[in-house]
Amino acid sequence: MKKITLLLTLIIPIIASAQTTIFSQDFSGSSTVSSYVSATPDVSQFTSIVGNATNNITSVTSNALRYTKTGGSSGYFARTSAFAGPPPLAQVKFDFQVSGNPAAFNITQATFYLGAGITDATSIANADFHSRVVFNFDATVGNFSLRDGTNGSSYAGKQSITFVVNNSGSTLTYKAPDNSIETIANDTYDIWVGITKEFNDKAATTPTSDLTKFKFLYPSGSVNAAIDIDNILVQSLDIVIPTFTALYPKTDNISTTSFELVSNINEIGTTYYVVLPDGATSPTSAQVLAGKDAINTAAGFSGSVANAIANTDYLKSVTGLTLNTAYDVYLVAQDVSGNLQTSPVKLDVNTLTTLPISLTSFTAKPVNQTI
Repeated sequence: MKKITLLLTLIIPIIASAQTTIFSQDFSGSSTVSSYVSATPDVSQFTSIVGNATNNITSVTSNALRYTKTGGSSGYFARTSAFAGPPPLAQVKFDFQVSGNPAAFNITQATFYLGAGITDATSIANADFHSRVVFNFDATVGNFSLRDGTNGSSYAGKQSITFVVNNSGSTLTYKAPDNSIETIANDTYDIWVGITKEFNDKAATTPTSDLTKFKFLYPSGSVNAAIDIDNILVQSLDIVIPTFTALYPKTDNISTTSFELVSNINEIGTTYYVVLPDGATSPTSAQVLAGKDAINTAAGFSGSVANAIANTDYLKSVTGLTLNTAYDVYLVAQDVSGNLQTSPVKLDVNTLTTLPISLTSFTAKPVNQTI
């Protein structure tokens, strides 16, 4: 195994991707709409892209899929070939822009749906989808907002939408667009515009619907405008909790006032620790993560070790301890997606009374003496 010693007080972890891409399309491959459609789609193809040749025209313009609505026809795209799995925690990202909308506020003009009952048709019922993103067109031309019972903030121009949906059966975490670790309850969703969270833990419409298909619909009853959609990315996010490699964590090089922690986990992440007096009540994983003891008081010694490569030893020196003293060390690992071990691991450490004597060399001298 590789062995890397870390002597910094604070180590920032190297972030790596921890999710599986199940759909991706940036419309850069062709200017022909039909080239992006297949009855047996790969990871980049839809099962339908539908418009109207007269009053809801579909086109690929400036590497984006555009709907130009001038009359009473619907436009939509869909992926009705089900994703395998299905993903328990899905993240959908895409760029959205509206232009040419009337200078009046109009609610619920276009919607992105995610669920198991979606079909290649304009109609959709609540039972067909788990959750959705609803777009309003605002009174300022070129502006839009999101809606979920209430209306969100107004945004101008092209914006990146991030739609995170949990259908796993339990509360999970994910790495958000602003690089924070966010918690999301079961059968709820979060929506971000850029790095701004617009909606948090909103209830799913149909919790029993799996996250296997999607559709974007610009219906016939909506006002006339042009909508551009680009950089569509659907991912199944990592929900697997990291584990310590066998025989880890452990301590090494114990002295009178210090020791080294050795961490080795099965994926990229961070190991957090607190050093507490012997016999202290065990803290929770969340408390160790925060550097606290069981009563939420800051631990006398705490810190983190960046596990930048999976299955690799990383060491952290803990110094400033008391001579000949027993300590309880609690450690917990978290991966880059925010998945945190459910309970900390305890190690027992006792600093030495004196440093061990190390004999490095000696000189022998012959003596002639009769006894």
